[in-house]
Amino acid sequence: MASTLPMRGRRTHRKSRHGCQQCKARKIKCDEAKPTCRNCSKHVVDCTYSLPSGGSPAQSQRSEGTSPQASNLCSCASSDLAVHDLELLHHFSTSTAYTFSRHPALQTFWRIDAPQIGFGAHYTLRAMLAISALHMAYLRPTQKQFYVSQAEHHHSVALKFVTSNMTQLMNENSSAVFLFSILTSFFSCAKPRKLDDLLLFQQGRISEWLVLFRGTGTIVEYAQEVLRSGPLAAFLSIRQRRSDYHTTLPIQRQAFMDELEELVREEVKDQHELQIYLGAIQEMRVSYALWSDTGVWETGMSLSGCCGYRRSF
Repeated sequence: MASTLPMRGRRTHRKSRHGCQQCKARKIKCDEAKPTCRNCSKHVVDCTYSLPSGGSPAQSQRSEGTSPQASNLCSCASSDLAVHDLELLHHFSTSTAYTFSRHPALQTFWRIDAPQIGFGAHYTLRAMLAISALHMAYLRPTQKQFYVSQAEHHHSVALKFVTSNMTQLMNENSSAVFLFSILTSFFSCAKPRKLDDLLLFQQGRISEWLVLFRGTGTIVEYAQEVLRSGPLAAFLSIRQRRSDYHTTLPIQRQAFMDELEELVREEVKDQHELQIYLGAIQEMRVSYALWSDTGVWETGMSLSGCCGYRRSF
């Protein structure tokens, strides 16, 4: 009689009801890693574990007359919605988008095209939410701390993801990476500064926004043809108009720039460094000429000028 093999016991697994809300909504197993679980980190989405404990300001502004039953119903209806993120996106499209430029075409880009790019690249979308949060912190000083914390959270998550996957992202979606670099430069200029941080120097070193602007120019050089034919062509057309601009400065400002150039020529002996400085001065001349001619300072003027600086600057 053949011997019977013992039945192998069923492999057990640990069950838990403490997974994050995002994994529950996707009906996938959560590893419960904190501050962000592995699934949320992979999909670059907010994890319940990483959200500020204070919640959104909308939650603290409920009227005293709201009944417990109504409050519970509202909570159930919005439990899977990141309402504060929707608020930031709405504000970006209806308000912040108009602060970047007075040109209707560029305003349309920021209102419509930029969010569409962000929907396909969540790191870029997070950068937009971060800028929107800083704008709301400025407009709502009584809630400044909350919105600044939201801005820092979104940008730090996005920046960590981009820096870890830059090469792959550039090959997959250079337009999204370029837009992210622009928004990151804006974020660096707009975020609150410490008392010992200056515009050009931060904690004893060159401010990060200068480095980021140079990186933006590098991306333009790397994927120029793709960017010129994509949704970001408007930005590059501004840069091209700058290089074709020949309007001279008013006499007083022209004298200031001439004095600066003369000083540089006297002090800088290395020819390579001299050409770098002279190129930067020329970009400044064009920026001031554009401003003098139009009477309006456009964000795109600064951006395209910094993108035009030599990589060695």
